Amino acid sequence: MGGTAKRIGLGVATGGMSELERAGVGPSAALGGGTGGKSGKNGGPTPPDFNAAAQTQAESSLQNTREQTAANRPDQSGPFGSSTWSQGPDGRWSQQTSLAPGLQGAADNLMGQIGAGSSLDPGQARDQAIQAAYSQATSRLDPQWAQRESSLQNRLANQGFSLTDEASRAATGDLGRERNDAYQQAMYGAQTGAGNAAFGQALAANNQPYQQLSQIRGLSQPSSFTAAGQADPVQSLAAAMQRYSGDLQSYGIDQQGKNSTMGGLAGLAPLLMKAGI
Repeated sequence: MGGTAKRIGLGVATGGMSELERAGVGPSAALGGGTGGKSGKNGGPTPPDFNAAAQTQAESSLQNTREQTAANRPDQSGPFGSSTWSQGPDGRWSQQTSLAPGLQGAADNLMGQIGAGSSLDPGQARDQAIQAAYSQATSRLDPQWAQRESSLQNRLANQGFSLTDEASRAATGDLGRERNDAYQQAMYGAQTGAGNAAFGQALAANNQPYQQLSQIRGLSQPSSFTAAGQADPVQSLAAAMQRYSGDLQSYGIDQQGKNSTMGGLAGLAPLLMKAGI
């Protein structure tokens, strides 16, 4: 039976194991015929199409974004107005806000006032108010200071001083300075009081249409809502990579088993030859 052992030894050396396979102890019988999957280069598993998996994942992410955007575009309506959304053929979204009929009429009226412009000039209103307040003050100051000047002249004359005397000039100068201070104080009061007040009132009157429009806009804003959550895309790329990693691992285990079987058979051949089988 030495010829059989030689054939077995030769089969192990060359990779042909027909004798043991026919005996039911070959690698195919021991390992059940391998993984049974498709093989790529060098007999390993065929890599998946990672580009296609990445494209599938990108398309899933884009679709999720579109669906979330659509979910966050609800039409809303309330007692003061409504808000609606529409999507054009190019995929762009547009929002239309409508006011209730009464508010729309008020808004149109205010827009007309703004377009026509205001007839109130804050600067001019301030000047007019200052002049009016100063005139009112001087109408009281004029007779007072005229009377004080007359009284001073009479007193100096009764004391025997002429208008050219040094004492008369000093007293008259003091009175003049007091008079100027009083009139300057009246002007200052008119500027800081009536002038500033008139300026503020005119400015407020000019801003009133804008403020009222802002209030109408606030009323027309729809109530808030809970935004839709974002869903994760299909993890196609990660799944493909994980599957390929599993295929490589299975292939490695399969190859390790085959190598172990062939090594065991190669060690068995000398024993068979020595036994004369």
